[in-house]
Amino acid sequence: MKINMKSISWSAPRRSLIQSSHDAARLGVAGISLRGLAKLIDIAILYLILFAFVFLTVAAIILSGFKIPEHALSAPSWQWSVIWFLLLLAYFIPSEAISGCTIGKMICRLRVVKTDGKSCTFFSALLRNLLLCIDGGLIIIICFMNSPMNQRLGDMVAHTIVVSRNKTKLDHPWPFSRSLLGILSSCLFTAIIVMATITSLILR
Repeated sequence: MKINMKSISWSAPRRSLIQSSHDAARLGVAGISLRGLAKLIDIAILYLILFAFVFLTVAAIILSGFKIPEHALSAPSWQWSVIWFLLLLAYFIPSEAISGCTIGKMICRLRVVKTDGKSCTFFSALLRNLLLCIDGGLIIIICFMNSPMNQRLGDMVAHTIVVSRNKTKLDHPWPFSRSLLGILSSCLFTAIIVMATITSLILR
């Protein structure tokens, strides 16, 4: 199957453009190692945002004269797991829905797009990231091994792929302003989750 790269655009018909590993290579589907590097960068940045806002929020509470109760951080482990998952959603969904890339993906020059060549929508970003809770370990290895598009489970459900800006032939600009808006939105929603969590733990 040959792909006419000039026909691939954001207005292309809603159908998958990739049927084999050869097609995936021509379209510029990102490799697993590069995607892994982008994810590590994103997790590191998420930790930095988390600790920064925790420090600022706690410092503001202490300076206001409010005494933090001893039980403030004694939440059950499942609650911390839910909070971390909400942070992941708050970080990944806005930026991928707006620009298709997070900070890690921008650094690695990657972008999330639909398999028909269109930009990633909010619903697609929501679907692919909701499955992060189970999309790891053996599951992600099996998915990558059986997908010519290097899709994880979330990508398969949301019909998305991750492409490399250095390789892709998609006829669409990569505006920095849109990427910046997505990143700022992610930081904002992440900060809201952090501050809401700290407030609820202290005031409960």
